[in-house]
Amino acid sequence: MCLSTLNSFSQQQVKNVNATKELFFTVQVGTSFNENVPQEFGQLQELNREKLPNGNFRFSSGTFPTLDQARKAMLSIRDQGFPEAFVIAYENGTRVSLREVRERKGKAENEAETNRNKAYRLTFSEDNTREIDLTKHDETIREVTDLFENQILEYQSKRADYDTALVDVIFEKKFDSINRYIADSMYRKAQVKDLNGDIGLDFNAYYNRNFTPGFVETEDLFYIQRLNLGIDWNLLNNGFIDNKLKAKKLENEMKIVQLQENQTKVTDNYEDVYNYIIYLFNLKKLERIDERINLIERQVQIAEMLYSSKEKSWEDIIEMKAHKTRAEKQYSKWSNYNTILRENIMFNTQLDEYFNADALPILEPSPQLLFQHTLLDSTEPVSSQILALEKENIDIKYNRLQDISLTPFYRYNFIAQDEAFDRNFSSIGARLRVPIRWGNKAEIKQAEKLYVESVTVTKEKNDDHELLNYYYEYQYKLEQLIEFYYSRYRIEERLRKEIIKYQFNDPGFSPLNAIQYMDELLANEIEILDIKQQLYLKMLSITRYLDDPNPMAYCSVINHEDFLFKYNQKRETYIWSKFFNQQDNLFLIHYLKVNEIKKVMLSPGTSPDKAKIADFLKLARKYNISVIGMIGKNSLATDEGKGELQVELNELYDLGFSGFHFDIEPQTFPDWDTNKEKYLTNLIDILFQSKAFATQNGLELSASIPLYYPEGALEKIYEACDFVYLMAYERPDIQFIKRKTTEEFTINSEKTILALRTKDFMNRLLMEKFIEALAEEVPLSKLAVHDLGTLFDLDYNSSMGLK
Repeated sequence: MCLSTLNSFSQQQVKNVNATKELFFTVQVGTSFNENVPQEFGQLQELNREKLPNGNFRFSSGTFPTLDQARKAMLSIRDQGFPEAFVIAYENGTRVSLREVRERKGKAENEAETNRNKAYRLTFSEDNTREIDLTKHDETIREVTDLFENQILEYQSKRADYDTALVDVIFEKKFDSINRYIADSMYRKAQVKDLNGDIGLDFNAYYNRNFTPGFVETEDLFYIQRLNLGIDWNLLNNGFIDNKLKAKKLENEMKIVQLQENQTKVTDNYEDVYNYIIYLFNLKKLERIDERINLIERQVQIAEMLYSSKEKSWEDIIEMKAHKTRAEKQYSKWSNYNTILRENIMFNTQLDEYFNADALPILEPSPQLLFQHTLLDSTEPVSSQILALEKENIDIKYNRLQDISLTPFYRYNFIAQDEAFDRNFSSIGARLRVPIRWGNKAEIKQAEKLYVESVTVTKEKNDDHELLNYYYEYQYKLEQLIEFYYSRYRIEERLRKEIIKYQFNDPGFSPLNAIQYMDELLANEIEILDIKQQLYLKMLSITRYLDDPNPMAYCSVINHEDFLFKYNQKRETYIWSKFFNQQDNLFLIHYLKVNEIKKVMLSPGTSPDKAKIADFLKLARKYNISVIGMIGKNSLATDEGKGELQVELNELYDLGFSGFHFDIEPQTFPDWDTNKEKYLTNLIDILFQSKAFATQNGLELSASIPLYYPEGALEKIYEACDFVYLMAYERPDIQFIKRKTTEEFTINSEKTILALRTKDFMNRLLMEKFIEALAEEVPLSKLAVHDLGTLFDLDYNSSMGLK
């Protein structure tokens, strides 16, 4: 970010970096052509300034003694509107790279072990050679390495933390207070109520007056006036029975509408849900594209430094700027879409600004469930229910009773021979009207039923074709998505190798390659989001043809992390304190990741390095690796040593472990055969005491045991522990292991985990082949490797051709 807008910010508030001699960290916020503080920086506290060799000025905020404090400040400054802010370091008034600071910290490591590890780790790296000799460009080195340290070094693959409840949020969201289904139901209910209240009664009043003289002389009047009052009861046509049939027809129509409710809701909400899906995915895409724009800007800045010494061509810079322009256009497009939708189209709808589209699962529709209405099923399909109701309404329409009128009536008559009524009487009767027709309504009714049935079948068939087309299009997009995930894994693997090279000073390390991989990753993540968005739009179209609008009723969830698992079992391992303390934490984490190990039992040793353990636990959480504290003090199984248990538990709890693992082996005591019961009783006692502490603090409890503990002890150990690890050591014999572990798997197969020892195999290939064969004989969903140090030796020896 290079700025030139100035303000009257007091220059006394700006400190030159050469005023501080000791090492400190600060947060770079931008550069300017002028030494005066740019207006944009006015809100920042404790500004620092450095004059660059090209005459520009670099501004940073804060002076921090540790890198962690500086990074916390960086996150805060980014939230204030400086997304490009990053951490840099100064010492004696001169900028130093973060890598140099980190290397100083690690110089106390054992040199021989480091060289040996480096030799092996090269086998994990590609044979890349640097195109540019960065050693000629001190300032460029600092920019590149600091960018790498700030933005790339701690990169972690995004885990598939899917939430199926978010699918419900999208597909069951109500956008209108009243829809067509509700309005139609209210209207028809009112009609049914009116018809059921009309039993066919009519009140009649009739009055006539005769006049004289008449038209002819022969007229003979016998009354002057007449009044007739009466009640008619229409039983059939337009009466009691007819109203009941009309009400029944309306009720059937209501049932049809109710059966079509889900499709009606989808149809009414289609445009709103369609735009809502685009809106939600755009929110996440805007986050990613903003990250990418900031990264490309840094790439351009570095490339321009290299261009000045002819190490980079202008063509390279043009290509980078083209990438930036395309990214900015994408940002503008998605941002404008969301703004218009939010402010002009769906302004009455509460749109979720914090919806996490990353957490929407990848859905795999089941063809059997999608097309289940064409299969023989115990549940009558909705289309069949609707057709039955429509046919019933046709029967009502052609009911013969509706053509016949039958009206009983009652009359009360008043007659006057003079001006006053002087005679009155009552009368009852009935009227019957039966039409005489020569046609056959039964044939018409049958023909209409056939027509309705043909329309239903044709619509169902057409809908099946449309549904099949959408399913095909969905699967095509799903294939694209999976391919992009594979691409992401390839890029991540390249980036991981660069991180390993960087960590161990591999001469093949290329920071420019690493930055390029990071840019490719961001571009890939945007493409993944875009394809997921298209998948959900396709799924919305699919729901229009189904009875249930929620895709979870006919879809399963795909976990993209399952695509590239090397092993069929979930891997766990033991790490002993000696190997742990000899290795860099970042290497340990990446080595665990390469071996797909998701749980570690770590022994902190008698004098734990608390800072190293805390850093390791922090990194492990980032990579979703669970770390359990291991207790291997055999004396706890003795009467004298049991009292030390609480001290051990408190120490592991204070270090921040996720649970406790006991690797206590009383079977190694010389008096085991004579005092077996006592030692097992002590072991069980400490497990139950530990269980109470673990349960109280929400921690896991597990233990490693040999294959020959008696059944009574096994049952109690399983009762106390969340997991039990069976140490199948020294004899890699499949039938032997199967026979010796049957009892444990019978007690609780979910809690049972086999542990194999790497020292029992000549090389890694033999071990993996043995595991494959073993999995065919025993339940092996999880597997523990004993231990990470010897696994490393096994890999090292295999890579070097050693035995």
